Amino acid sequence: MKVDDKDLQDGGMLRQTALLAGVTVDEWRAVAHLLPSFPDHQSLLRHLLRQSACAPTILLCFGDQLLLQYEGVLEWSWSPLHNLRSGQRIRGKNEIVDPSASLSSESLRAIFVKIEALVYKCVHLLLEEQAQSYRQRTEDYEKRLDRLASAKLITPDDEQLAHELYEARCQFAHSLKSVDQIDYLSVPMKDRWGSSGTMRTRKLKRYFLPDAFRFSETLLTLFKPVQAEQLDGQIFKVQLNAALLSDHSSNRSTPSLDNSQPKGN
Repeated sequence: MKVDDKDLQDGGMLRQTALLAGVTVDEWRAVAHLLPSFPDHQSLLRHLLRQSACAPTILLCFGDQLLLQYEGVLEWSWSPLHNLRSGQRIRGKNEIVDPSASLSSESLRAIFVKIEALVYKCVHLLLEEQAQSYRQRTEDYEKRLDRLASAKLITPDDEQLAHELYEARCQFAHSLKSVDQIDYLSVPMKDRWGSSGTMRTRKLKRYFLPDAFRFSETLLTLFKPVQAEQLDGQIFKVQLNAALLSDHSSNRSTPSLDNSQPKGN
């Protein structure tokens, strides 16, 4: 299902997930006023994903928001991609990389976790047809990169860049170096974090954040058109409707979504 960008951008994570799962805008408007107030949205979203997800690991990207559910643990992040004053897209920023982030363990971990999840989901959706037996631990990261390259979903340059980023990830995970001393392209990360200096030096040097942004943009281009396939839309509707009816059983005029049961039930 193709969802209009505006519909995804002006609403909470629950609304955006519902639209992605196939709930129409009119259906959402009919039931939105019955939804519990935040933070109960979180519990409802967890329930809906648990019931409708086609795999234990789910990644959903909605521009300013990212949702990651790994083995039943649900996390999400929010960071605006557009300047609040001008409305223009912030250069070098997406759901994975924030060019204004300071060098820290938290920043590195967030980037590496999101990129590895993206690589896994691209393989799972595009090459494995969401096989239930294919989990995040089934295959290592580098093997998945090789498969994406063999299928010509990423270029040889993309694959090389991904391996370079992964070398920094391995140092971060397995060495005793402080984050500023982790090497990226044989130079300490503190000198390779974000582009800086004169225009001449920027042209001559590569930096970690712009490189991570470039590779993640390639992955997001592959992933976003198929991310809705992670959810069984019919089950999502049934479960959302059931949750609302249980909370408002005394209201006979409660509007509902299509409450037909999923096929095979």
